[in-house]
Amino acid sequence: MATTSHLTNVQSAFIDYKPIEPIPIYGLGKAYVLAYGQGTVEAYSFQEGKYHTFYLKETFYTPDHPDNLLSIGRIDNNGGKIIFGKNKVVLSDSKNNIVVDGKLTSNRLYQLNIYKRNAKISNITTIKNNTWDQWHRRFGHVSILGLQRLHNDNLVEGLDID
Repeated sequence: MATTSHLTNVQSAFIDYKPIEPIPIYGLGKAYVLAYGQGTVEAYSFQEGKYHTFYLKETFYTPDHPDNLLSIGRIDNNGGKIIFGKNKVVLSDSKNNIVVDGKLTSNRLYQLNIYKRNAKISNITTIKNNTWDQWHRRFGHVSILGLQRLHNDNLVEGLDID
């Protein structure tokens, strides 16, 4: 399955949504879905301990499709780079900065680590220097010894301890 346009089923992710006369989008299985709008999606990724904002222009709003899809061709045409291998994907900008990454799922699609725009995410800050007790609660009550191993072996990005 491939798409020549970015598609999303999340209308609140748009920063400049405009309704359009419904048009069919083909190539998504045996049938088609209708696009009801188009615009720019503002999305976020978390790389190297920081949130990054990126924009997906000319994205179609397809509320009846279960997946949000990115067009590899559009990313390539805009100077982006995509590397696939070992069941992983990495998307980089024209300066080789990693923008987003993801893993291959059981249905042979790559699930990217992208966060949508919404009211709560507009003031993103990286939480730094939490106590062991705060991390214990945040990780679902993992033991302090388990958290110390994660920290000492650098198994989790951004696990900073005060």
